[in-house]
Amino acid sequence: MDAFLAPLSLIFSHSATALLLQIMNRLVQKSIHSGFTFVIKQPLNHKSMGKTGILIVAAAMTVASLPGNAREKCKVRVSLADTTTNEIVITRSGEDPAKSPYRMKAGAAPMECEIETDEIEEFQIYDWGEIQEKGSTTRVGNFFVEDGAVIDARVSGSAIDLTSTGKEFNKWTDVEKIAREKFGDRAQEIENLPDSLRQQAWNDMIKEYRKWQLEYYATHPMLGFLIELNNRLKSFLIIDSSVKEMLEIYHDKGYDRIYPSHSVHASIAKGEKAGYQMMGGKYNAYDALTLDGDTVSSTDYVKTGRLTLVICWATWCRPCRKEAMDIIPLYNRYHEKGLDALGLAREFKTADDAKNVVETDKHPWPTLIDLDDRFGIFPKHGVASTGLFLVGDDGKILVSSYSIDDIKNELEKRL
Repeated sequence: MDAFLAPLSLIFSHSATALLLQIMNRLVQKSIHSGFTFVIKQPLNHKSMGKTGILIVAAAMTVASLPGNAREKCKVRVSLADTTTNEIVITRSGEDPAKSPYRMKAGAAPMECEIETDEIEEFQIYDWGEIQEKGSTTRVGNFFVEDGAVIDARVSGSAIDLTSTGKEFNKWTDVEKIAREKFGDRAQEIENLPDSLRQQAWNDMIKEYRKWQLEYYATHPMLGFLIELNNRLKSFLIIDSSVKEMLEIYHDKGYDRIYPSHSVHASIAKGEKAGYQMMGGKYNAYDALTLDGDTVSSTDYVKTGRLTLVICWATWCRPCRKEAMDIIPLYNRYHEKGLDALGLAREFKTADDAKNVVETDKHPWPTLIDLDDRFGIFPKHGVASTGLFLVGDDGKILVSSYSIDDIKNELEKRL
């Protein structure tokens, strides 16, 4: 890929190997309107993200150290196989690199630093010089600050190759190594398939990969799982269908007893209570506004005993508006058979545009609004504007997708 796709902590939190980048790129291609999570480098097409990059914007930093009574301390050593690199930055995962105290200039002797933290934490290392020059970089890697660990980072080509003597980091990267052995050849074969067959083959492999990954986590306890689950909750996306299953593993396989004093547990608990609309889980209730400005509950519209299609959209999103119109024939076909629908619009300043569009496009279903993100509904759905949620007659989410075809396929099975 020709741009920095995203810190892998947002989805997988593994180092940037070719296989996982391929899998993640396929996932991100489906997360077209998840812009609230990423800083998008350029406007995205509704149906295909392609190789659009993620832009990390940062400013100059000053050198600093963080001494104290830390319980975890590691050394990071950097070597450059690529002489175009002029500066390396290290930061906590998810934090703005502009605020990091850790940077190393090319040519400095030695290129190394020590990092101290109160507990094991995930950090990221970037080619800062390339970010400054081009606005993006593929040279990024993740590691753990573990007591006594030595991390070697080699900047070469389009990547940063990382090794660590840390126990938890190596448990985590073992998942990556085994996945590469298990799926690598198949991924390459899929890339060589005709266009008409490639997407379905990728979908099938992604499902198999997710299943394998969860089974591995269930039988190989590690701190990396906790960090990954926490990252997924913090950056919840509609396409991330594994979060609910990961939470089940967390509770059922004793993960709540691993590093019990680590702050990640409190963060996971907070994320679990956030009311995210997770695939396979209960469709959580929320308040919203009617077109007339009255506050109502979603439970008045998403009821047990019938299937309900929740259509997230926005008047300022032209593809979303078209998608809502494309759903009308589907709704008309299945409504008498037991399908209800609810439009959920993300609007700003006024509801007038939504009123006009609903009337002009003749939406046959009721519409609720989150005006100026007053209720925070869309992040809880893992979308910025568009998204489709098919809720079963038992109140659980059967399908969460950007694709009308996914909804059609499920309706054909059930109605």
